Parts: sequence; structure tokens; C-alpha cells
Amino acid sequence: MTDQAWPTPGQPFQRRFQDRRAPQQRDQDRDEVRRQVENLTRRRRDRRFRQELIKSLQDRRRGQNVVQFDALQRGEEQFETLLATGELLVRDADVGNQLVQELIQDGFAERPVACLDNRVVRLVKPQIDIQELQARARTLRAAGAEASVNHITPLGPVAKGLGGPEPSSGGDLFPPDLETSTAAVTIAIVDTGIDNTRRGDGWLVNVPRTTDNLDPLDIYPPAGFLDYGAGHGTFAAGVVQQVFPQADIRMYKALDSDGIGSEVAVACAMVRAVQEGADILNLSLGVHESFEDLEPLAIKVALEIIAEIEAAERRQVLVAAAAGNYADAVRCWPAAFPPPVVAVAGLQADLQPAAWSSRGDWVDCATIAEGILSTYVVGEESAETDPTEPDKFLPPDPWAVWSGTSFAAPQIAEAVARSCQEENLRRRPRDAFEELRRRGGPPAGAGFGRFTVELLPGT
Repeated sequence: MTDQAWPTPGQPFQRRFQDRRAPQQRDQDRDEVRRQVENLTRRRRDRRFRQELIKSLQDRRRGQNVVQFDALQRGEEQFETLLATGELLVRDADVGNQLVQELIQDGFAERPVACLDNRVVRLVKPQIDIQELQARARTLRAAGAEASVNHITPLGPVAKGLGGPEPSSGGDLFPPDLETSTAAVTIAIVDTGIDNTRRGDGWLVNVPRTTDNLDPLDIYPPAGFLDYGAGHGTFAAGVVQQVFPQADIRMYKALDSDGIGSEVAVACAMVRAVQEGADILNLSLGVHESFEDLEPLAIKVALEIIAEIEAAERRQVLVAAAAGNYADAVRCWPAAFPPPVVAVAGLQADLQPAAWSSRGDWVDCATIAEGILSTYVVGEESAETDPTEPDKFLPPDPWAVWSGTSFAAPQIAEAVARSCQEENLRRRPRDAFEELRRRGGPPAGAGFGRFTVELLPGT
């Protein structure tokens, strides 16, 4: 590192990703991105639209062995709070609280979360009414117990299917002139998992596939079509590899192919990733309008455990988290947690603030997130996920354009990994983030963080 200013503020690396799309393809992509942005902003203002989407997601899951969820209605201008059906979370130290014991005697099953070192206990009673569940959580807190609901941590506002990816022919072969050795810094993507089909164009072929990190793409009705969140993790991984082709990418599946998962599942994946050596975590998901505007308890505990691992192993961990696509300043979790979490907001292709992006004094930085081009999966959308014009993503190696802070966060995550490599900051990603900040440009606008970087081009 040097003390002199970076030659081009906001462009942190000498080698930049080039947009190789033909002008006709860019024009076509631009029209599709307009539709994506319209759907993102529609969720902000159209409560009926959100409620219909939530009901569709709930109906698809009913009767299946997956996490079921309810929607806690808020004020007219607020998003719904999504939470796992019939579940409370408490600290293990509070299980002895008299009110907690009364809940257990009243039919709540006590289920310690082993992957969080049993520091969090799930209290489960599926038949309980959502309003009563909320009242029980408030009563516990009033009695001094650290208690909350088990939030759902979805992709985007509710789901990403509507206003989702659009096919693009703009992809390119994996750069043959780059070294193939992987980086000394490992990034873990906690998401929907990775597509099991290995691509023929060289992208993502070295990402490990295991029995528990695959994105099934299609598990909900109607059969034969891509689910609402299908391919999201594969897309995010492609974003990472474009910024830093030598990236050592590990995938952790915490959300299903509809983009739905609980905060407990996300927290467990975070801890496991760090235990298995990850230096940087990418979380393109989030809880908006959390219960009582509280920090999600399971993720809070996961960060505590990660801090203990850091201290014991004398290393740093950084968590890049999507700020959210809610067009407001309401905190989105885990992005709103303090360091080691960094919150990443979204910009338009011209580096102006994206109207649909969340913002606020809790946001750390911003980068382009509108019309990002990345790797996708083979499949066909149903009329349910894209009522206007269902798309087909044809073999062998689909690419797509997609919009959202989901695709800003992985750019920052891998820019930090790349900075670790170039600046000899192995196992020190938070120091590398400060180096990235030094190379950054001025903030894009109020609430869009301390700096802006330009990495992948948008549309």
C-alpha cells in the first residue's frame, strides 16, 4: 500500500471487466432492465401485489417438508415482516426464565440450535396464531428475556421471481490469459446454492459441488419450471468470479429455490463457513421491518461466534451484505449490523443512486447493481413467476441480466478478496476493505455510504 491517491478514484483495479455485448444486445437488455426496475419499485408501493406474491409462495410450500412462514402485517406504508410459522427464539441463558418454562409446559417444543453452540433455543408450536406468537415474544422481552421470532431472510422484497433475470447473450468465455491458481482468500456465498450443471464456457467450473450445496432449481409447483429464486446463488457466484476470476468460491445453501430460508439457517451457514476457513462471507438476502426493529437474534449470535473464532485464530472475517431493494432507509438485516458486516447499496449504470435501493446512515458503500450481467441456469419460467412474458434460458451456458443489491454485495466481497491478494493482506479482509475505501470515489448520494466503487458495468 502507498499513501498517494489512487490514480482513478472509484476504479480500484487496473484490469476492469469489459462489456462485450453487441449494441443490439445492450439495447434489448436495457428494455428488460426497465421492467425489472418497474417491478422492484412496484413492490414498494403496491401492497396488494406483495400480499398476492406472499400468498403464492405460502401456497406452493404447504404440505411440503420445508420451512413454513407467516406474514405479520404492518402499517399501510410498511413491508410485511416474514417469520417462520410458530417459532420463537431465546438465548440459552433465558430458558430457565419462568415465562419460558410456562411456554414449554403450554406445548412449545424446546429445540436447542446445535450449530450455534446451543446458545439459541427454538421454541416451536406450529399451530399458534401469529398474533399470539408476537404477543408471547413481547411478554418474554418485557420480562427481561432476550427473545424474538425466527425471521425469514428472503431474497429481495419477498422474492426475486417477478422482475427477475432476463436472458442475455452477452457472456464470454472464461479469460484464457489469466492464471488459473486460486486465491489465498476464500469467499463463502450463503444463498440458494450452486447449479449442479458444470458450464462449458469455463465459468464456475472449480466451485465445489456437494450434496448439501446444490440449487435444485425446481421443487415447487408447477413442475418443470424454474422456482422464484432459482439460480440466484449461481448468478451471485458469477458476479464474484467476474470481479476476481481466480476467486476461491465456496457455496453454502441456506435458502431454497424460492429464495426462502430462516435466520437460523442463515446463521448456521455463516458459522460453518467461517469454521471451514472462509475469510469473506457474502449475504445477498435480508430481513426488512424486523420484529420490533430488533437485530435478528440467531444472526447476532452467529456474529458473536465468528468473533470468537477470529480471536482464537488471529485472523479477520468480513461480511458483505446486500442493503436491500426497499427504496427506504429502514434497516435491513444482516446488512445493518456493525463491523465486521458492511452494507452495500445499489447504483444505476451511470453511478447515480438507484431509486429502488435501500439507503441510510447504516450503509457503508455502493456500487452498480442495475442490469448486472452474470452466469445463470438452464430452464424455463412459468407464467406464475413471470406473468408478462415467461423466459427460456437455453443450454448450454446461459447468461442473464438481473438487478438488485443482491448483485452489488458480491462485487464488494470479491473486490475485498482481490485487494487481499494484491496487497498481501491474507486473512485481513477488513484491512483490505479500508484499502478499497481509500481507492473509492465520493458517495453517490445521502444514505449511500462513505464511498462508491465502479466494478462491473450495469445496463
